[in-house]
Amino acid sequence: SIPLLSHASTIQHVHIGHAYLLAGIKAAFLRVLTYHRDFNNPLQEQLAANALEEILLLLTASDSSSMRHVDSRVTLVLNHLAQYYPSICRVEDLARMVNLSPSRLSHLFKLEVGETMLEVLTKHRLKQAERLLSFSSRAITDISYDVGFQSPDYFTRTFKAYYQVSPRSYRRRLHLNSGPPAIK
Repeated sequence: SIPLLSHASTIQHVHIGHAYLLAGIKAAFLRVLTYHRDFNNPLQEQLAANALEEILLLLTASDSSSMRHVDSRVTLVLNHLAQYYPSICRVEDLARMVNLSPSRLSHLFKLEVGETMLEVLTKHRLKQAERLLSFSSRAITDISYDVGFQSPDYFTRTFKAYYQVSPRSYRRRLHLNSGPPAIK
């Protein structure tokens, strides 16, 4: 459970039933804290606002009254993608893991989640890359391989399409006023 402050200054608890939602909320909250360090930087302010919006969306998704039951096989695949995102994930292997045909798993996943497995995996990889760009001084090429992209060029194109800025520019803007990254 994550405590939430209500307008009456009492603590409310929200039960997060899915591990991947809880992990996403925690990661977004850590990003809010990180971006809040330099709130005078417009990029940091926007990133913090985006992370807060992500928290609210994830909390909405976790609300049992607004979230219908997700098929347990889809949950297994979601957890697998979140845990093994750097690895090559083939639909055939994931389908075998949950005893479905690849086409049935693809259809069920899209129906339950609203995105394809590749879209979910790519977003997870990009979010992990964003974290590494924010908190480390590792080379962008190394980061691209670390999060599971097979080509640094494809990583850069995908990152730019998702964040509207190249990884290099993202890192430069992020660390312009906050000094060098702490982790190597």
